[in-house]
Amino acid sequence: MYSFLFRNKLGALAFVVLTMIGAATLVGTEEHDGVIAKTAQELTQQRDEFAEKVEAMNSINPAAEEAPLMAEPAEFTPDDDLVDTAQGFDPTPEAPQPDINPDPVEAARVAEEGEVVIIVNNERYTE
Repeated sequence: MYSFLFRNKLGALAFVVLTMIGAATLVGTEEHDGVIAKTAQELTQQRDEFAEKVEAMNSINPAAEEAPLMAEPAEFTPDDDLVDTAQGFDPTPEAPQPDINPDPVEAARVAEEGEVVIIVNNERYTE
C-alpha cells in the first residue's frame, strides 16, 4: 500500500502536505503555538494554582504541621470470639433424588422407536 502511495506524484504530495500540517498543528509555528505548547502551558498553570491552594491551606492551620500524630494502641479480639459456631436451621433444600435408573425394558423399547420421549415419574410422555 505504501509503495502505491509514492508511485503516484499527487499521492506523495498529499502525504507530504498532510504530514506538514500535522506537524505544524502539534508543534506550532512562529506565529501560533501548537497543541503541545498549549497543553504544557495549561498544565503549568494548573500546577501553580494547586501549589497556591496548598500554601493557603498550610498558612490557615500551621499548628497541624507541628503536632505529631500519635498512634493509638490497637486492641485485638481473641480468636475464640471470632469463630462462629453456626447453630440453627439448615437452609439447604431437600430435593428428591431423580430416577436415573429407568426400567431397562422400557428404555430399550423407546430407543428402538427413535422418537423423543420424556419420562417423568415413570410415566411416558411423547411429543
